[in-house]
Amino acid sequence: TQPIGGVVALGESFTFIVSVSGNVSGYQWFKDGQPLPGANLPFLMLNNVVQEDLGEYYVVITGQDGSTTSAVVELTEFVAPATGPLIDPNSIVFINVGNLRQMALTVSVETSKSYQIVMKSDLNEASWTPVGPIQTASGDSLTFLINVTEFENGFFRVVEN
Repeated sequence: TQPIGGVVALGESFTFIVSVSGNVSGYQWFKDGQPLPGANLPFLMLNNVVQEDLGEYYVVITGQDGSTTSAVVELTEFVAPATGPLIDPNSIVFINVGNLRQMALTVSVETSKSYQIVMKSDLNEASWTPVGPIQTASGDSLTFLINVTEFENGFFRVVEN
């Protein structure tokens, strides 16, 4: 199987794993096209990840029939979502996605009622598109986490269900 990239918070650990069948005589892991000294196992464990560990990784596997190169995968930094102001339900918020990956939208709500976040890229569109699960409030505010990389800039609001 191919290694899988991921997202990691700085200071945490991350492990890439590759598996192959057949007679393997060696592994060599690479980061950003450069061989990593001593990285010659079917896994690459990064402990206490720092900024310099982020990048593109792949492994070259050598066997009796030659060598093969895995897919290139990326390790990126988890960035805590930006948090907007507390808003009222049905208020329309424009989000300029830019370099954001996630954003938290906190809404003042009524306890035990259900709410959902919806969006549209243009206010002239006829309907709003749900972009997250329905959540039931257990207090007087509710926070929605939006993966904004899935959208262009857009208008978001929270509606009662």
